[in-house]
Amino acid sequence: MTFPVQHPQSPPTPLPTDQSRPSSLDPAQDATELLEVGDKTWRRDDYDARAVAFGEAIQQGDAQYRQELVAEILRQDPNAFNSWMTPARINGLVESGQIPQTARDAMAEGIAGAYNNGLLPTHEIRNQFGEVVAEANALDTFLYSGTAGFDVENQVEHAQHMRELAEFFNGPLYSAEVSEFRGNFANHLIENYALNDGIDNGMVRDNAATLAAIVLNGDPTRGDIAAEVLSGLDQGQLDAFMERVARGGQWLTAERLEQIVPGSVIALRDDLTVSDLALPDQASSLIAQVSRVQSPEAQEAAAMLARLPANEGDIFSDRHSENAQDRIDAMGLLFSNHSTAILDSLTDYSTTKIGSKDDADLKQYMQDASDLGALFNIVLFNSDQLYQGSTRAGVLDYATALKERINTEEGDADAMGQLAMLMGGADDAITQGFNSLKEQEEAQEKLLSFIVDLAVAGIPLASKAKESVAELLGEVFDSPAVTDALKGLSGKIIDSATGQLTTEAKEAIAEVVGEDEAELLSQQEASNALREAMMSGITDQRDLAAIENYAEDVSQGINIWRK
Repeated sequence: MTFPVQHPQSPPTPLPTDQSRPSSLDPAQDATELLEVGDKTWRRDDYDARAVAFGEAIQQGDAQYRQELVAEILRQDPNAFNSWMTPARINGLVESGQIPQTARDAMAEGIAGAYNNGLLPTHEIRNQFGEVVAEANALDTFLYSGTAGFDVENQVEHAQHMRELAEFFNGPLYSAEVSEFRGNFANHLIENYALNDGIDNGMVRDNAATLAAIVLNGDPTRGDIAAEVLSGLDQGQLDAFMERVARGGQWLTAERLEQIVPGSVIALRDDLTVSDLALPDQASSLIAQVSRVQSPEAQEAAAMLARLPANEGDIFSDRHSENAQDRIDAMGLLFSNHSTAILDSLTDYSTTKIGSKDDADLKQYMQDASDLGALFNIVLFNSDQLYQGSTRAGVLDYATALKERINTEEGDADAMGQLAMLMGGADDAITQGFNSLKEQEEAQEKLLSFIVDLAVAGIPLASKAKESVAELLGEVFDSPAVTDALKGLSGKIIDSATGQLTTEAKEAIAEVVGEDEAELLSQQEASNALREAMMSGITDQRDLAAIENYAEDVSQGINIWRK
């Protein structure tokens, strides 16, 4: 597997220097003296005292000194992160007032800077044959949290370790050093562990993916860092990484811990509640991070993340995950904010051959349309999706723009193919999710409203006369009664401010379509109406015929792809 990212510790960047650094400060000597604090012969060392002394020392000197001090401590005491310098201990001493917040921030920046500049001690990881499979550093010790088993106490301790680590690095949000560390350390974890088949411990690989997500999610103002890391992966790598984030992160959520904490002796002993331990679902948080920024890297990452419902569908299924709805909502937000980039990626009618199955050629448009259908199923026609209105608006705007391109004097063959892909994906999504739609009257009404908006959006404003709109919608729903009902309304049926059908007009359509029926639209009626709405406003009959032919190929292509 080839990785596009560079190893985070090579080559080191120049360290900042400060001419005011006292000459008496010697990182090696100071580390030696610090490790003697709290040292008790034949008894357990006073780790709190040593951590407090570290808090005092780390605030001395310049950035270079602080980074070298951290490196020297870890060189002389490789087990420091497992004993006296744990995030949990330091966080606790900050809460008790024994270490100031500024000292913890300095610690985080010192550790981050030492990592960024290649100062932390490293060692090789070898497999059973003695082959080098990865390079590790002192921070990687946290990856082994929770790998001893799935018993209650182990799960509680693992959740506590991850929560404390998140809080430790979440402090100095606007630190340039910590921001650089977020990307560097995440890349290291992904390359050396999460996606490294040479690591044979699956729990360590899940922990690495989860910890990478925790680090990337730590500063909600820096979604650009997450976007840059994810856009550096190819589609297969991103799918595998997000699957591990979802699997590893589920052990840290409130939904999972509510089942565990009440029976934990450790939680009872330390007076720990679910809120003390839980972290948000890291997979949905990472998707949301990318949705917050607009950059080429974010658009590239969003286009790949949009294929997750097709490639890793189980992470969006409530049968397989307690956090499925959070991920669906995050995907809805991602689509709302990056709809153009996502649809540009998934609606290209490309006939490039990418394989074969059962003597049939597989072409790129088949995969893309299938992936689009899976995406639309959860963001466009899932009535519980929090941002459904915004996602439908994105599709509406995109379809309208395609129609405008097609209706130009010179026409646009690419746009016709894209519109057919949009139709095929939407039709497939309705087929997948119609059973849940028909069980909810409000969801059916919203679907009907969306179909109407799609149809009317294809008509130029100057042509939106009452008569012509009524005739058009009668054709869309294959119902002369719809036309008669709209013509029978007093006043305008188009809202001049929005260019869309008025609420009264939509209600009139619903009354006609749903008359004497248990549901507003059957699956076939909904599919037919949606296809007609997608094509409404196309003025050239030859273009319409071509789009219908493309759309038929797309529908058949989806079936071939999924065989």
